[in-house]
Amino acid sequence: MKSSSSYRGFKKWWRRKREQRKWLQLTVARKLLDRRLSAEVFDPSAVKRVVIFRWDDKLGDTIMATRLVDAIHKARPDIEITYITGKQGQSVLGAWPAISDLVVVGRRGWRTAHKLNGLAGGYDVAIELSSGMSAYELYALSRLRAKHYLGYGKQSYALFDLNLADSYVSFAERYLAAASMVVGKSVSGEFYLPSAAAAEAVADSYVKSKPALEKKVLVNLFASGKHRSFRREDGERFLRWCLETWPEIHVMLLSVPGKTAELDAYVSAIASPRLDRTPSPPSIELTVALVKRSALVFSPDTGLVHIVAALDHPQIAVYRQKDIEFDGWRPASSEARVLFNRELESRYDRVTAADFSWPQLRNLMNDLLR
Repeated sequence: MKSSSSYRGFKKWWRRKREQRKWLQLTVARKLLDRRLSAEVFDPSAVKRVVIFRWDDKLGDTIMATRLVDAIHKARPDIEITYITGKQGQSVLGAWPAISDLVVVGRRGWRTAHKLNGLAGGYDVAIELSSGMSAYELYALSRLRAKHYLGYGKQSYALFDLNLADSYVSFAERYLAAASMVVGKSVSGEFYLPSAAAAEAVADSYVKSKPALEKKVLVNLFASGKHRSFRREDGERFLRWCLETWPEIHVMLLSVPGKTAELDAYVSAIASPRLDRTPSPPSIELTVALVKRSALVFSPDTGLVHIVAALDHPQIAVYRQKDIEFDGWRPASSEARVLFNRELESRYDRVTAADFSWPQLRNLMNDLLR
C-alpha cells in the first residue's frame, strides 16, 4: 500500500514538473515569436484563403471542427480552405470536397512545426481556436505568416489580431462564431461524417442477423486515455449487469483498432447469445453505420461521443468531471445524456472509468430504451 501511495505521489509531482516546463518554454517562445506579421486591417470581403490549424489529430476534435468548415464553405464557397491535421483527421476529411487542401502532418513538435514554412504567406486568415497554447504550436502558427490570426482566449497574444468573446466556451458554438467572423455575417453549419455504401451493407447485414425483437445497444469500453477506458474487471462487471438488468437488449461491443483480442475475451468470458463484437476491420464509416442502426450508444468520453452527437442519436456518455473542459467538449446533441465520474480529490487525482453512479445509469438507460 505504501509503495502504491508513493508511486501516485511521484506521478503527481512529475505532472507538476511537466506543466512548469511547458510554461517556461511558452514564455521564451512568446518573447521570440509573438508579434503581428501584417499591418492590414481585417476585411471579411477580402478573405480568399483560410487555413485551419487543428493538428492535435483527435477524432472528436476533428468532427467538431467540421461545423466550422461547413459554415464557411456554405456561406462563401469561393473561399479556399486549407486544413492542417494528422492521419486521424485525414480518415474523416480525406474525401470532403469542402476542403481545398488537406495538409497531413506528423506528430506535434518542433520538427513538424518547422515544416510548415512551406505554407508561409499564402493565407488571409489562420484559425486556431483551442483554449490553450504550447511553445511549438506558437512556432508552427508563426511559420504560416498569415495576414490575420483568429483565436479564442488569445487576447494577450500580439500574433492574434482577431479574437472571439470568452463566452464561446462550447466548441460547437465557438466554431460557428469563428465562421461568422471570417465571412462577416451570421452563419450556420452542420457536422460532417464520412459514409460508404460498403460499410452500410456490412452494418445492415450484421444487425439483421440479430433477433428483431431485441433492442440493439452499441457499447464502447475504450477511450484514448487509459483512465477513461474501462479496466477488464470493470468492463466485464458492467456488461453482465447490463445483460441482467435489461433482458430485452442485445449488446454490440464496438470493434476498435488494436482491441480485438480484449473484446473477444469479453465475449468468451460472458458467453451470452445477447453479446457479441461488431465486424472488423473497424472504420469510421462502419461506426457511423452501426450507430444509425442502434437504439442507444454507451461510451466513455472519446471520439465516438461526437460521432453519435453529430448524428443526433440517443447516447449515454461518461465524462470525468463537470468542468471547463466538459463545457467546451460536451456532446452537441439534445439526445445525449451525460454521467460524471466521482469528484477528484485533487487536480492530479485519477478515477476509473466505471466510477460513476450505476443507479443513475439505470435511470438514464430506462428512459432512453422506452
